[in-house]
Amino acid sequence: MNSGSFHDGLAYAYIQGYFNEEYGYIDKNGKMVITVNKISAREAYKNFDFLKDFNEGLAAVKTNAQVGENVESTADEYGEHWGYIDKNGVVVIAPIFDLAKNFRNGIAEVKIGREFKYIDTEGNFIDFDNLVKANLNRGS
Repeated sequence: MNSGSFHDGLAYAYIQGYFNEEYGYIDKNGKMVITVNKISAREAYKNFDFLKDFNEGLAAVKTNAQVGENVESTADEYGEHWGYIDKNGVVVIAPIFDLAKNFRNGIAEVKIGREFKYIDTEGNFIDFDNLVKANLNRGS
């Protein structure tokens, strides 16, 4: 098993068995609690998922051709893009982004085409001018 660092009590993990592979998130006991992708060795060439750490209860995931049960329909609809899942493995922000960064203070930077934007934890776009003004008012 290969895994990342723990954030919000979970770490992304990759488990390779003799006949299958599993991608998802493990808890601190090493138990796979969110399966994002479980594939057989014969199908491995079709499946590419990338997982980022959980921050503020959400994790960025990149979908491609075929993915796990929780994001299969969104992959078909949106193709290869980044979106966000919650700690139940449910897609809460549709994978429509070319790039997605982790959330910090309720805001994440995303890229659509050549343009960088900011979103809140519900996927709403935040006007950059208002974001700068808000940071200036807080002394950031």
